[in-house]
Amino acid sequence: MGHSIRNTVLPRIYGRSEHIVSRKNIDPDALKIIHRLSRNGYKAYLVGGGVRDLLLDKKPKDFDIATDARPFRVKALFRNCRIIGRRFKLAHVYFAGGKIIEVSTFRDSNHAAEEDENGVHPDEPIRSDNVYGTEETDALRRDITINALFYDLSNFSIIDYVGGMQDLQDRRVRVIGDPQSRFIEDPVRLLRVVRYAAKADFSIDPQCKKAILKNHDLILKSSSMRLYEELRKDLCSGYCSKTLPLLYKYQLLQHLLPELSHQDMLAPQSPYVACLKHADTVVANHPETAMTPMLCLLGLFMLHSDPSTLDFTQHFSEQDEVYEFSNEIFKKLAVPRKERERICGTLTLWLKILTTPTEKLKPSTLIRNENYQVLLTLLELINRSGRQQTLLDFLTALPKRRDSGRGQSKSRRKRSSNTRRGAGWRSPMPRRRA
Repeated sequence: MGHSIRNTVLPRIYGRSEHIVSRKNIDPDALKIIHRLSRNGYKAYLVGGGVRDLLLDKKPKDFDIATDARPFRVKALFRNCRIIGRRFKLAHVYFAGGKIIEVSTFRDSNHAAEEDENGVHPDEPIRSDNVYGTEETDALRRDITINALFYDLSNFSIIDYVGGMQDLQDRRVRVIGDPQSRFIEDPVRLLRVVRYAAKADFSIDPQCKKAILKNHDLILKSSSMRLYEELRKDLCSGYCSKTLPLLYKYQLLQHLLPELSHQDMLAPQSPYVACLKHADTVVANHPETAMTPMLCLLGLFMLHSDPSTLDFTQHFSEQDEVYEFSNEIFKKLAVPRKERERICGTLTLWLKILTTPTEKLKPSTLIRNENYQVLLTLLELINRSGRQQTLLDFLTALPKRRDSGRGQSKSRRKRSSNTRRGAGWRSPMPRRRA
């Protein structure tokens, strides 16, 4: 029986003088990992979005490393390492402050979809098992060209197997290989192409555009849980005002958030897009806690009122109405139960504050509410017109009012205690029995 022969792809090597990547912009811990792997005879490259961002003169969010060392070899070199994954093992190297640097072994180019952090893949149109490969196959199995570049620290060069450097220069998002085949293999790539185009303000390759429009309904084959996780990345990216209109343009939004799939709602001059632009600036400062407030914001869009000028009490007067609304929105999205509870709790807290006389609101009770900080962020998201500023000022001043109240209470207790002792107070003696 014959065996298929893989055609070798020769990379284009860009020397130090042909790019702007500098070691001083790379995380020192990532450099330590690469140096240690290299000293022990392994290839080790910086790879993925970190290289892309460095080439775009941006600060990377993450620094991922690809190597020919197997995961257990990586673990043997780093005591602060943990192996994760089931179908394909990854090494996570831990550092102070909760920082994690991912080290992956070169994979074969069977175009396997990604697993989550526990190695679980919720929906797998791809059935072949992952196997280890070479740097070439690792580059070819990635989603898009601009995320498939390697930075070689040994000679400060960029290794390009897929034409990613040219695409960066042309500001273009292009899928590696045949777009339709790659989208069938993993439909979530449809969302990722749009996300990268929106985030970098790049165009989408014409062949790729046609494949998205032709195959947009493939996204329905992905699990709703996985789609929720992908949307979470979009909402918390700080580029939501660009991503949602682009998802609408390519007919993908109707499968995720049909309630927002209206041309007028996401038109360039729409008040909703203006609200999203303002929200993006707020989210940039709260990326870790932005999901619930952003879902609340999109929920407010469904009231068909500009959230920046919204009078919440015109739409809701009772807590039960908020509860019903919170359970009716995002029908096609697998919003986790706890997340729905936070949405409901946040909107209910807002309604309570608006409908309760100020003198009856206890600062300590409001601050202890688990949705207090979420409501603060939501109000910042919708405060484009300044309509929510009075309420924001009131809520942000609550900790000072609470602390002031505590001080006065202690002072009163101290004075009362001194007065009693000064009056010659004594404990009552037990009565003698007759």
